[in-house]
This record gives sequence, C-alpha cells and structure tokens, in this order.
Amino acid sequence: MKKLMIIFMLIIVSTVAFAVKFDPYWFQSRTIIGCFTEKTIPNIDGRLDYSIQNGVVHTGLESFDALAVEYQIVQTA
Repeated sequence: MKKLMIIFMLIIVSTVAFAVKFDPYWFQSRTIIGCFTEKTIPNIDGRLDYSIQNGVVHTGLESFDALAVEYQIVQTA
C-alpha cells in the first residue's frame, strides 16, 4: 500500500511539473486561408493585389481589411 501511494504521488508531481500553461499566442497556427468569390476577385488567376499600410495587409476589400487589422495580418504567402 505504501509503494502504491508513493508511485501515485510521483505520478501527480511529475504531471504537475510538466504541465504547460495554455498560451493562446503559442497555440495559434498563425495561418488564415481565405476564399473569395469570382465577383470579389475578377481576374482569372485568382490573385488578390495587396499593400502594407501601417504595418498591416491592405487589400481594398473592407471585410478582409477589418480582419487584417483585428488579427494583425502583416504578411502574405
């Protein structure tokens, strides 16, 4: 019984020692995949022209630009 209690305590202590505090910045994939309609991007290649304004991606699409500001999208692939 004493050995079982010691093993149980070692398991608890090791679990607590290696527990990682949740950090939402670390666990985000930092990737956004966007889908647009043909009306939004009228060219055949599906390329979206963009620029960097105030350190954030600016596309000219109001909805995407609002997301870019909110989530600090600073580069494209």
